Amino acid sequence: VLDIVEEENLSAEATRKGQIVRERMEIWKARFPFIGDVRGVGLMCAMEFVKDRETREPYKEIVPRLIGRCYENGLALLAAGTYSNCVRLV
Repeated sequence: VLDIVEEENLSAEATRKGQIVRERMEIWKARFPFIGDVRGVGLMCAMEFVKDRETREPYKEIVPRLIGRCYENGLALLAAGTYSNCVRLV
């Protein structure tokens, strides 16, 4: 397994692909005011949902709806965060 990780340069690929995902999430953040933050390392990325960007009040009600809708369309996401107001891609 370690040979494959090294030979296929999987660490660099995760970094490259993670950057692509975060760039797209930043576009969504600029478009949707309820996305309060985008963060991640490599391909582990997350979006934080807030009711108001200034107060940072968690918008945890939207996360199960979003995850459910994505699952119906073949995409599995995870809820995360202290207030369950984040969606995490791993």
